[in-house]
Amino acid sequence: MNPRKIEDAFKEAQRRQEELTAQGAIGKPMKPPMHPISAMSYSKSHIDRLFKARTDPVPPWPFTLQFLKITSPAAGITHEEHKRRCNQARALLQAMTEPTTPPPAQLPAPRTATTDQHEDRDTVAVLRLEVELERARHTETRLRYALRDHDVLQSTLLQIISTLREIIAGNDAWEAHALADARLDEAARLRDETYRALQHKATAQQEAEPPRVR
Repeated sequence: MNPRKIEDAFKEAQRRQEELTAQGAIGKPMKPPMHPISAMSYSKSHIDRLFKARTDPVPPWPFTLQFLKITSPAAGITHEEHKRRCNQARALLQAMTEPTTPPPAQLPAPRTATTDQHEDRDTVAVLRLEVELERARHTETRLRYALRDHDVLQSTLLQIISTLREIIAGNDAWEAHALADARLDEAARLRDETYRALQHKATAQQEAEPPRVR
């Protein structure tokens, strides 16, 4: 799905959510949802920045769930598989945020000031390594999803470019026939359509090109 279609899907989901909230299950208004879609940023420009990994901070969890709910069917993911992956993601997020259970208390062994200093330094070093490892895992996950979304966008752009090429080639032939039959209005219309197709094709090719390394 391109950013425009995703934006339209968000708008439709917001409309349905507002209708259900207003009508309720038995004709009575319901309480507003905890995470209303109307409060989410889902404009085409925002989705563009999301695809290009330019959003900061990262999208909030309610937005991510709604985004996956919209894009999963387009990616061929069934409802059951989508639900399973969301539950797995929640479990991983909970495991990362919940504090671990401390070990049972033991009788302290005789300690010295030097031993305490060494153990404190070792503990700090281990904690720093754990934090860096967790950051690396988050970065790897974000890169994996960004690459997958980039591949989908790249495939869509290439299909658009191919279709526009066919339109341009066909219009050139029809324009030649129109000029041969002295149908000047038809030839002018085809020429204008070809010009707009060339502009769209140039834009799609620019988006499909990999970024240049400076």
